[in-house]
Amino acid sequence: MNQRMYLTGVFAVVCLQFAIPHVCAQGMGGFGGGYNSGSREYPVTHQWINGKDDKPLNAESALSVIKISGTAELRVVPTQIRVVLAFTSQADTASECREMISKQIADVVKDWRSQNIPDGDIVEDFISVLPKFEWGFVEEFRGRDDVEVQKQSGYRMQINLHVAVKTEAEAMAAIDSALRHGHAEVVTFDYWSDKLDEVKENARSQAVAAARKKADLLLSVLEQRPPAINIQEATEVFFPNTLYMTYENVLEEEIQDTRSGRVYVKAFRPRMTFFHGLSSRADVRPTTLPMRPDIAVVSTVTIYYRSPAQGNAVPGSQANGYW
Repeated sequence: MNQRMYLTGVFAVVCLQFAIPHVCAQGMGGFGGGYNSGSREYPVTHQWINGKDDKPLNAESALSVIKISGTAELRVVPTQIRVVLAFTSQADTASECREMISKQIADVVKDWRSQNIPDGDIVEDFISVLPKFEWGFVEEFRGRDDVEVQKQSGYRMQINLHVAVKTEAEAMAAIDSALRHGHAEVVTFDYWSDKLDEVKENARSQAVAAARKKADLLLSVLEQRPPAINIQEATEVFFPNTLYMTYENVLEEEIQDTRSGRVYVKAFRPRMTFFHGLSSRADVRPTTLPMRPDIAVVSTVTIYYRSPAQGNAVPGSQANGYW
């Protein structure tokens, strides 16, 4: 279940620009690493930064436009979870592989039906049937113990089973049923919500409200409120699987004497994984911690106002292609 998906909140950024608009970079942070590596940053979607517009403007920019942005971050509770499980088998023939997997799937589906999961929420997805090979000695090289030839030794088949449920508890119950029959692996978790379109509209509305509220405050320092001349909007959806953090939690001393010719094999150490949630510079944000894998919707609205000093701009100078 380490491939979950989650999302988060609302925020606004203000840029007063009186010339060539310094467009806010609405990108995301660098690749994530471990806590024991101070030089690394959080994974890409863990940092939603809509720009650093607090730098001093040059003279040309200060005579062009005023840009004010508002960003809203909202969380959406998933209404549907898809679990994908892989079933594999190995046998001398492909038909034997199919027979083995069919029995495994039939047993699992029977259990799922007893949990009131409808057949329409269960989908069988054939993936592949491939030949297997192994190394061995052959007659052509009898007496040669330094020659091995690869020959086909059978087949391997994989079929995935998709099941859709409403809650995490139902998802775990479905997984437990599948694992009891053996030969099943959890491939991934997918989260969805039938309210995404509604939440995106709500996020846009809150982003507009945040930008306007900020404009009321910032434009009050001018003798006359300038007219709005343009507007931009961008909305992103972050599913829970992009909001997990994985890092290596290992602190150890390592001494190896290579002169002895001895080979040292380290023990396997699984990485630590946890749900981090979305980090943003939002104007409007959720009021609670990201305790569960929710979907996050982030909307940014940028309003451009005509600068009162625009008439003093240098002829022919344009603001990043806007004017």
